[in-house]
Amino acid sequence: MVKFNFLFKVLYIGFVTFMIQFDVFAQSKSDYYNSPFPLEIGDESISLISIFNINKQEEKVPNTFISYSFSNASDSTPVSKTIYEFDAYIRTTQAFNFNWDKEAKNWAKYRKNSYEYDEYGNLALSVTYQWDAISQKWKGAYKSEKKYDSSGNLLSSNFYKWENVLNNWVGVSKVESSFNVKNQFTQKIAYTWNTDSNQWEESTKETFLYNQQNDLELYTLYNWQDKWVAVKKEEHHFDYTNNTSIQTLSIIDASFQNWVNDTKYGFKYDESSNVIEKIYYQWISNEWLSVEKEEASYNVHNQLMVKTEFKYQYVMGWTEALRTQYNYDHDQYNVEQLVETWNAEQQEWDNNQLYLIAFNENGRQINKEKYVWEKDEWVGASKLSQSYNSIGYLEYQGVYQWSNSIAVWSPNHKSYLFYSEDDILLSNDNPILQVTVFPNPVKDFLKIHASQQYGTLQFEMFDLKGNKIIQSIDKNEINVQEIPSGYYLYIITLDNSKIFKGKLIK
Repeated sequence: MVKFNFLFKVLYIGFVTFMIQFDVFAQSKSDYYNSPFPLEIGDESISLISIFNINKQEEKVPNTFISYSFSNASDSTPVSKTIYEFDAYIRTTQAFNFNWDKEAKNWAKYRKNSYEYDEYGNLALSVTYQWDAISQKWKGAYKSEKKYDSSGNLLSSNFYKWENVLNNWVGVSKVESSFNVKNQFTQKIAYTWNTDSNQWEESTKETFLYNQQNDLELYTLYNWQDKWVAVKKEEHHFDYTNNTSIQTLSIIDASFQNWVNDTKYGFKYDESSNVIEKIYYQWISNEWLSVEKEEASYNVHNQLMVKTEFKYQYVMGWTEALRTQYNYDHDQYNVEQLVETWNAEQQEWDNNQLYLIAFNENGRQINKEKYVWEKDEWVGASKLSQSYNSIGYLEYQGVYQWSNSIAVWSPNHKSYLFYSEDDILLSNDNPILQVTVFPNPVKDFLKIHASQQYGTLQFEMFDLKGNKIIQSIDKNEINVQEIPSGYYLYIITLDNSKIFKGKLIK
């Protein structure tokens, strides 16, 4: 028998909604070479809730998560609540959603989600139910079924909705994917459900071709028109350092059934492969015309210092539009971002927005304040504050808006997290192997922990361009002190067969 600190239920109120509405978070950088989207300069922020989720250790998860909406500094009103149930591996098995009934001053049932997992721990089935207040029963709403291979690649994803008349699940959409030996997409086929024939019908197909360096070279999109018809393709060309230099999007001319240029991106890099220039073109009147440009500079730690955006004007050529400057402290944390707009009349940069960011001694963000430039002074707009307990777990999160009338930060939402100290006994029968990589973000040393005994362990770490940075054998602690700050991917292979993948922040 194995003893775990374990939580059975979690209370979660109104968190997702206000986090989506609050604009202090930037999106995390996508793996460009596995996705047909333009490379972004300096898009290297990640939401704090994502960081928190990454850092959750096996033995503890939030026991209670409470959030309030504020109409003023003292008056708060609950909005929604979710109670979670977990299995022995601390995976969510059910989530019960409630809305606050202002008249009854009580929680009213609203939605329920149930989850099941495959032998590798991947989410295989999720079902959503709606509460019927008349019949006082849960009724089906939506269902999602997923299948994975042994490497964790998603092979198929089926989505269904509940049909009340038929009293059964009816198909909505389906996606089937295939991968190469490098776990890269080679094909995706999307289907829709034909309610007349009660069959899946092809809708779109995506194909991915890679060069010898495993970089995405050609992406093609097809539509089903009694056969697969190509409608869009994206081609990638690389420089001598294997960085993308040209990315071209072409579409099919329906009249002549031939490829026609549409848009293009051109990239330039510094000696560290940081993007220092990105130019966006459009194909107009049989020639490429410049539209937008970004220029960037970096410090010795390869951290973005200045990003400048330009617009192309036919007469004047490139004209400045927007500039963002980044400042870092002695620990290389981004503590300030200044956004400026170009004043064409005065030929100078005007203040626009200012972000002030603070971190604790462990590198966790504890404060982020947003200001806007009004009447020649900085005026508060929004603020996110959070704190952690003695063992590093997030315990408080507050969202504030600036009150001009009283010139103070006024609370909008506050969230409190409490952690379970309950112990339960778990059986060793048919345990699921899990691997934990921590801390994440990491500063000096990365630790690897497996929930079961194993023979061999191989750790590989890659940058977002696919370059292997670290490879180690049978080490549970990895020194990353000399690795530049940024985002990385890792692959852990146990006993030459069990593969675990994830992302790291340095």
